[in-house]
Amino acid sequence: MATKKVDPRKVITELTTEFVKDLGVTAEVSVTETQEEAGPSYLVSLQGEDLGILIGYHGETLNALQLLISLIASKKLDQWTRLTLDAGDWRAKRGETLADMALRAAEKVVTNREEVALPVMSSSDRRLVHLALQDNANIITESVGEEGYRRVVLKPRP
Repeated sequence: MATKKVDPRKVITELTTEFVKDLGVTAEVSVTETQEEAGPSYLVSLQGEDLGILIGYHGETLNALQLLISLIASKKLDQWTRLTLDAGDWRAKRGETLADMALRAAEKVVTNREEVALPVMSSSDRRLVHLALQDNANIITESVGEEGYRRVVLKPRP
């Protein structure tokens, strides 16, 4: 007897819709599959009004929901399921904000020839800063500090 193949997008959509509804938020859920080296990944996009409660302070609530949905989906699908949860295109807007901050800080480093420490950030935010500055030949970026208090430090290249 053949087993029926479960569509991960359907499982993720239903799970996310249920989570959002239980939180009292009305949002449209769409799931897009992308292929990466490590296998399939899913972008879960939420669109609607008053999504701030799902985002939280600097995306902390969104990151927590992303982890929960990913863990539950992985259990239901019997395989690790990598997904990114976004609400109202917040992640794209956050990426632009971080890139702007990183570029301004890089200008200070180049002008003053002194290192600049950015605020404490999540690992995903630090990654965006490193990526925004990876092609800048005048500076070096480094994550420093203990977990939960890590930040990016920009240093002039010798």
